[in-house]
Amino acid sequence: DAMVNFWSFHPKEIALAPNYTILNDVSTPSLSFYYNQKKADEDILVDATEQKDMFMTYARQGKESGSVDLKYIHALSSIKFQAGKALSGEVQNITISNVYAGGTLTYLPNGSDKLIWELDNERYTLNQDFAQGIGEDFTGDLTQGITQDINNTIFMLIPQPLADKTLTIRY
Repeated sequence: DAMVNFWSFHPKEIALAPNYTILNDVSTPSLSFYYNQKKADEDILVDATEQKDMFMTYARQGKESGSVDLKYIHALSSIKFQAGKALSGEVQNITISNVYAGGTLTYLPNGSDKLIWELDNERYTLNQDFAQGIGEDFTGDLTQGITQDINNTIFMLIPQPLADKTLTIRY
C-alpha cells in the first residue's frame, strides 16, 4: 500500500536555483524556486534563443502500479511573432519594455491555482535584433515565423499583467 511521489521538471537548472525546495507533504505537495531571465549585470532579458521553456509535473501513486502517467504544465507564457505577406522590408528589432524578469515560482499540483508567481519589483527590457528580410515570398500563413529559426521569434516570459508594457517593432 506504499505510495510514491514523482516530480519531474525542465530545465534541470531549476534544481540549482536559489531557494529550491520540494515539499512532499501528502495534502499540499509543492515545488518552489527562484527564477530570473535577466542578463547578468545588464538591464535586459536574455536573448530569445537562450530562453528555456519551463514545465513541471507531479504524480502520486502506489509503488506496484507499474507506469506513471505524468501530465506536464507550462510555467511561462510564450509570445510568438510572425510575418504576414508584405511587399518588401526588413524586421530589424523587436523590443518589449517594462517586463518582469524574475520571481519565485511555487507549483502546487493539488491547488486550484497550480502555479503561483511572486514577481520581483524590478522591470527590464527584452531586446531582440533580427535584420530579417520580408518579401513577397512570405505566404502570410499563421505558421510562418519572422525567421527560419523559430527560437528567435518566440519569447518566453514570466506570466504577468500587460499594463505598462511597450512593444516596439522596428521594420
